[in-house]
Amino acid sequence: MADQPWDVNAQKNIVDSFSQMIGFPMSHPKEFKEFVQWIKYVGTPSQDEVQKYLSEIKTHMKI
Repeated sequence: MADQPWDVNAQKNIVDSFSQMIGFPMSHPKEFKEFVQWIKYVGTPSQDEVQKYLSEIKTHMKI
């Protein structure tokens, strides 16, 4: 995974689309910050990785 090139636009698109879906960042600023950090760490996560991450967040936050 670490050898994937960083794609800032793809990262931004992931953050934008999923932030709307889950109600980030206004309603959950701390979790949103962690999500952005995770994306920066992963590089450009796949759709499945993002879905898994978000479902874990939703379970954790009960949303």
